[in-house]
Amino acid sequence: MDIFEVGSKVWFVDENKPGVKHLLVTEEIVKKNLNGVSRDYLFRLTTSSGNSKDMLSKNMTGEFFTERKEAFDFMLSQATTAINKMLDMAEIKDKKVHKPQETMEIEPASVIENEEETIIELPNGQKAKLKGGFPQ
Repeated sequence: MDIFEVGSKVWFVDENKPGVKHLLVTEEIVKKNLNGVSRDYLFRLTTSSGNSKDMLSKNMTGEFFTERKEAFDFMLSQATTAINKMLDMAEIKDKKVHKPQETMEIEPASVIENEEETIIELPNGQKAKLKGGFPQ
């Protein structure tokens, strides 16, 4: 995680919920132990109703940015990736639905005519009566 100055503002893009939050860095918590140094932050989010909510960095999953342009570029990249995936899926679905049809060669129907009716025998063996005969 980046190092933030207490009193500065950071942009946070949540990994689990779409959206972005503009947070105030209210506290830096530095712990030193035998394994090294760990750094956590307490952020304050002011809600649209004017209330504030404190958030601890170790409970947050997502990306932090100190510059608005960095947050914008990251979100634009994420949106571009999501849109391309949707377009790819639409193409794949379309290809599955509209598979090229195999062309079948159809044998000509045999025609038996008499004065009252015309009987057509189709290539698959079915017979059909044609009322009124063929036009002259």
